[in-house]
Amino acid sequence: MIQSSMIEYLLEILKTSEPQVCATICWSLSRYAKSLFKLDKKGDFFKRYLQELMLMVMSINTLVQEAACTSVILLIAIAEDKLFPYANDILQVLVNAIQIYKPTTLTRLYNAIAKLIEAAIQSDDKEDLLNVLFEKWNEMKDDDKVLCSLMECIKCILLKFGLKFGKWIQLIIKKILRLLSKYLALINEDIDTVKVSIGDTRIVIKSIEIFNAICELLKENVERYLIDNNVLELCKCKDVQVRQYGCFSIGVIARTAKNYFKNHLLNSIPILVSYIHSNEEVQVIQSCCKSLCDIILTHPELTPNFSNECAIRFINILQGTRVNRELGKSIGTLIGILSLYDPTSIIPYLDHVLRFLCASLKELDDREYKQLAFKYLFTYR
Repeated sequence: MIQSSMIEYLLEILKTSEPQVCATICWSLSRYAKSLFKLDKKGDFFKRYLQELMLMVMSINTLVQEAACTSVILLIAIAEDKLFPYANDILQVLVNAIQIYKPTTLTRLYNAIAKLIEAAIQSDDKEDLLNVLFEKWNEMKDDDKVLCSLMECIKCILLKFGLKFGKWIQLIIKKILRLLSKYLALINEDIDTVKVSIGDTRIVIKSIEIFNAICELLKENVERYLIDNNVLELCKCKDVQVRQYGCFSIGVIARTAKNYFKNHLLNSIPILVSYIHSNEEVQVIQSCCKSLCDIILTHPELTPNFSNECAIRFINILQGTRVNRELGKSIGTLIGILSLYDPTSIIPYLDHVLRFLCASLKELDDREYKQLAFKYLFTYR
């Protein structure tokens, strides 16, 4: 364990050291956050360190800024609930720092803000500070280099506080749909010539994550914003990651905007089913399985339309060698739920899938899906 005398020394020289030394001290002390509490039950060491760290966050030196933001991220991961009493004050400093940071360090600052909101902000009494992030989002250009990091902040706020920031929803969705349309076209155009930017893909994925968060918040009320959505194009995207997230979104919409799904997205079901084959990427198959589960549970009357095709495709995959633990759980869950709602599609293959089904469901973490899937076994075996 680091000694108290060493902490005292590092905190003292932190104020007067050269930028390179400050950066190293910031990082080093953040790794010993738990020791700071153990050495002083009153938390004086920790308070002093936080004060110095916040001064480093507001430094005008980019090297110190980046080190300080990295230290905040490490601190959030290590300090856990001990950070709660100080979280709002830290948020105040981080948001204030936006005004003085350059694009080269803004990415790390937004990452720190997102981590803090996700892990330690317990109430929305800092609404004015969080609104600053929405304002920055609204002003930011589509090709800004820090766009993805700010989008992560927006997603964390929506997931944590929901409709408290409902006044921004329409602007957010409008921008999200514009981003999806713009970057999806770029990805599909460049994928064959291997010119796709990782940044382009990340923007699309972050846009999908925010879109899904809004669907979860608004439920059926999200329908009025979905007129120009291009979720089907996401499912057909040539980029594997975008295709994975697009297929997952189908299930989110089926579960949250039931009427919209039934009126506008029934043609997504054949697309999802078509991806369940041995040559498709595992993560895409998993997303398709999850979405088909959501469709069955929210629209059980649709199940006979695709259950037989699903069963045939599952058997083909199970006869192959690519079924790892995660894919096994996804396929096992869907087979169990599918069998509960349309047993005739699975009964012909029962002896073949039963042992696999039990082994896969045993590993499943989601208790709700596990209960539904196992219910089939007791009913039809």
